[in-house]
Amino acid sequence: MKLADLGKPGLSTLLAFSFFLLLQGCSDAKFAKTLSPYPITYRDACNVEVSFDTPPDRILAWNVWTRDFLQHIGVSEDKIMMDQGVGSSTVGGWQKAIVAQNPDVLLYISETSISRSECEGFQALRSSSIKVVVSDQTKLEKVAADMRAFGLLLGVEEGGNRAAGELTNAMQTVKDAVNRLPGKRIAWINGYSEWDNPLKRGVLLASKQTLTHDILAIANGENIVKEEFPGTKMNVTYTLKELISSEPDVVFVRADPGRTAISGPVDQYLEWGQISAVQQGNVFEFPREFPRAKQLPQDLITVTEALYPELKNKVEQ
Repeated sequence: MKLADLGKPGLSTLLAFSFFLLLQGCSDAKFAKTLSPYPITYRDACNVEVSFDTPPDRILAWNVWTRDFLQHIGVSEDKIMMDQGVGSSTVGGWQKAIVAQNPDVLLYISETSISRSECEGFQALRSSSIKVVVSDQTKLEKVAADMRAFGLLLGVEEGGNRAAGELTNAMQTVKDAVNRLPGKRIAWINGYSEWDNPLKRGVLLASKQTLTHDILAIANGENIVKEEFPGTKMNVTYTLKELISSEPDVVFVRADPGRTAISGPVDQYLEWGQISAVQQGNVFEFPREFPRAKQLPQDLITVTEALYPELKNKVEQ
């Protein structure tokens, strides 16, 4: 049948069809409303509920980790602001710097636990129009959960779910790969309290309040640090003598670009040769910024393969 052969619809037909379209439109509007996740409330690391009615357009990233995290879950570059003066030495100084930039939200993500004083420092900002979200990502599981939560909150749900899925799969893959392997004792060196004389001032080892510690644990590594030793949330200070006596199986070192973090001390101080891991060549260097939020699955696998060379190129996502 040709289109010309179709008769014109009667008035009753048109009315019925119009009513159907009206109902369909109402149904679609209701469906769209149910799809919208807003308003969204996020309870942050300071135990404060932060509510959003719409996705924020201007997100102030406190540090490089936060910026990388946002980029990785798919937040567009034009929405991410890096701090301009947030690093001020005074509380009032960085608060003024934040207000001057007028972001919709300040996102502060830390790879260490959040202290009460940090929460108190953000309290004054919470009374302004700027929303403050604080998150402690000391566990890979928490990172994955935040990828989903912030993906939904920031309007990039698909990207958040993708990133979380990749990280979760890598975690499970590594756990399966090392399940029956003997554990390794690890000393993760973040630096030296005095580079020219590490014997005198000590070695800075990654504490157990860090994401680094959780990465080691998932890779079947035991962090040798004892929390009763002096230090900060990030580092625990060991003397070289204490490090030698702890007998780590493997030594990991964060090194600045262009600087070999282990060879210098080993060349200068023969005592470094007493560390069993050094004697066996089980020393691995990582970039200063390791790990990175945007490559956590691969970073986890890299640590695992360093601990267990027999798994090299066998741990796949």
